[in-house]
Amino acid sequence: MRRPKIAFFGLFGVGNLGNEASLQAVLQYVRQQMPAAELSCICANPEFVSEHHQIATFPIDVAPQAAANYSGNMLSKIVRKLILRIPLEIYLWFKAYNYLRHVDLMVIPGTGILDDFGVGPLQMPYDLFKWALVSRLTGTKLAFASIGAGPIVHPLSRFFMKSALGMSDFRSYRDQISKDFMQSIGFHSTHDPVYPDVVFGLEVDTHAPAYNTEKPPKVIGIGVMEYYGWSNSAQQGEDIYQRYIDKLTTFVAWLLEKEYEVRVLIGQSHDQRAVDDLSATLKQRQVVYRPEQLIAEQIESIEALFGQIAQTDVVVATRFHNVLCALMSNRPVVSIGYAKKNDVLMAEMGMGNFCQHIEDFDVDKLMDQFSELVDERQQFARQMEQKNSAYQHALAQQYAQIFDLAGTAKQSFTPEPA
Repeated sequence: MRRPKIAFFGLFGVGNLGNEASLQAVLQYVRQQMPAAELSCICANPEFVSEHHQIATFPIDVAPQAAANYSGNMLSKIVRKLILRIPLEIYLWFKAYNYLRHVDLMVIPGTGILDDFGVGPLQMPYDLFKWALVSRLTGTKLAFASIGAGPIVHPLSRFFMKSALGMSDFRSYRDQISKDFMQSIGFHSTHDPVYPDVVFGLEVDTHAPAYNTEKPPKVIGIGVMEYYGWSNSAQQGEDIYQRYIDKLTTFVAWLLEKEYEVRVLIGQSHDQRAVDDLSATLKQRQVVYRPEQLIAEQIESIEALFGQIAQTDVVVATRFHNVLCALMSNRPVVSIGYAKKNDVLMAEMGMGNFCQHIEDFDVDKLMDQFSELVDERQQFARQMEQKNSAYQHALAQQYAQIFDLAGTAKQSFTPEPA
């Protein structure tokens, strides 16, 4: 019997720990349940992904930034792409076709791939459309698994992403707000299912002792982000970033004065600037604290992130997957998010009252939310443990549907709720 061939697609290898965790979670499942499958990954950084995930790789686009780096309006970018990149685009379409014709199933595993945060239409939106269309031409099955959607601001990005989603054989969303967003922009998502984020299925051994809610909290995780607004432009959003760092520093100084230890967390390599600026601003304000009270260790993998979270008692975070990983670890969280996806996830975990938006969060309110969370952390920890178990069961059900498209799902595998 021929070995089934499955390719995964996404922005992997770009330093985003949430994206890497999404790929790792699905790979972990497939390797355990379908060891005969031949796996590969279509990604942004093939060399990194191949080394870190031990998988064959293929580039999404040999020159993904060529159009994006061209100055000028969108029309001129499109004209340039059509005229100057036509030979290259023809070559890339041919290479994509030749690659996918040997693949049974292409899976987009989680991530917030259906938004245009910090990207133009001719970047990921176009690439997603191209690969989805090629999958139709080659007869390769296409599945979107627990994806995040919205906002998609640019009309052309909406066209590309709606078209790609419409060519799928299976699609599900990681939350109701993603499904509702696609419906709101004219995509018929009424009958599409909602499943938990794929990262909830990731098995990570941190070698840390079990979370003890009986002891008074001592270590607070602070997840930071280099955030410049939805455009993700440092030039346009420096003021937004500085206000965020200023207010976050005020909160961290308050924690240090109360004798808490603060462990700084990141979710992407670019966030190191926020770590450095937080430390520098504390120094500028002459905040007095013991050196061991502020811990900012290097985090380069999802295992390292989970390991850091395992050493905390409560977490305050911005990036979606920092919040998610804390929830997976049964750690009570206050979310300072930049999109509604954080609020929805927190509400599902019973902590919807502990959210603020990164661009206008109030420090006094944050202090009150933190204090309330500390007082009620035992109750929230129990809620999270129950939810995590239910999410893992739901994901196993979803995977059985998806991988059956390639004839690889184990029909006899019926996981029991924990």
